[in-house]
Amino acid sequence: MTELGSEPWRTDDAERAAQEALQALGRPGTELRLVRLGENALFHAPALEALLRVARPQKSPESIAHSIELARRLRAEGVPAPEPLTFETLEQPFVSSSGTVTVWRYYREDPSRRFSFREFGGLLREFHRRATNLQECLPAWHPLERTRRRLDEARQQRVPQRWLSILGRRVTEVEEGLEHLSSVLGRGPVHGDAHRGNLLLTRDGPVLLDLDEVCVAPRTSKTAFQHGIPLSARGGGWTPPASSGHRKGGSASWAEG
Repeated sequence: MTELGSEPWRTDDAERAAQEALQALGRPGTELRLVRLGENALFHAPALEALLRVARPQKSPESIAHSIELARRLRAEGVPAPEPLTFETLEQPFVSSSGTVTVWRYYREDPSRRFSFREFGGLLREFHRRATNLQECLPAWHPLERTRRRLDEARQQRVPQRWLSILGRRVTEVEEGLEHLSSVLGRGPVHGDAHRGNLLLTRDGPVLLDLDEVCVAPRTSKTAFQHGIPLSARGGGWTPPASSGHRKGGSASWAEG
């Protein structure tokens, strides 16, 4: 979703940032194939078997660096997280005026693989167990942080103050209510955006994508993940709605909320 007050997100801008990263890598002019343009732009570099993820210039490089480090630490704990690639000549993330670039292993989706709801639940349960060792380095759950940012941006856009006051009071009420909630499953690390579009099925097994929202939260807050369309005739798996645009051409993708 485009943030209020941000510049339009163009493919040319994102590709320029990706090519600057490739220049730093010593691979100028490497062919890039657009996979997806959303909150982030995704490019496949076939010659490198890599996926370049370009975040908007407004996105904090520090938060992106945290996602890279978290992916590495989760993989070390045995979580099937995406693999950030390591290069001697490129420090990640690569920051340019057109966007912030990270480079990941490119995964090929296996269209013959299916994953049931039970299996997905088991994968998340295993994620919760293994990520417990990283709990001290994970941020706390702030579900309305983005809402508050958008209210601030709306204020800059001269949205009537009366509307903003009403919305601001409601956000405060919800935040205060959340503080008094209890969770029968307790608090702990959660993925934060667990749905079918963030699960990539490969020949080597599932890969759990999009780690930007991983945090410590009441576990019951994240059990109602977004349901896709059941594939009852194909063994109990499911797929995201055709309009979701999570993948193109059977490639790895990071789905944005």
